[in-house]
Amino acid sequence: MMKKNIFLQWIAIGIYVAVVLVSCTKDNAISYQAENNTSPKAPNFAGYYTEVQKYGSLIGTILPIEAAATIHLSGNASLELLLDSTGAIVPTHLPKGEYKIDIVPANYNYGYYTISHVFVQADSITNIGTITLEYYDGGSGGCEIGWGRLKNK
Repeated sequence: MMKKNIFLQWIAIGIYVAVVLVSCTKDNAISYQAENNTSPKAPNFAGYYTEVQKYGSLIGTILPIEAAATIHLSGNASLELLLDSTGAIVPTHLPKGEYKIDIVPANYNYGYYTISHVFVQADSITNIGTITLEYYDGGSGGCEIGWGRLKNK
């Protein structure tokens, strides 16, 4: 009698597993359609999968081009941004968060520029606009250079 009960329990488990497997077909799968021909992102189930939402971008233009400026970011990440031949910031994925931006010219005749409290939001673009660095001709004695001058925004 004991062997018969165990045998019946195994049959019941087998039938249950078969029913579960048959009911889990591709028709029951969750589908996701990407919008605007972008690369698909996984659906966000209860906020657990947010990796694709942690980055934003920073755009703007630094003039004049002959200042040959570099952009140093500090804050949520520390990195250096590049400028293209027109002075525009080359798009880069940045971790979301608050940043301080230091614009440092390689040409000593231009002053450097600092912007504090710049917020980069996830999946968005932050525009710092066009920044024109001030030109300093060195003064009458030739000792005054732009690096000694700080412009804050």
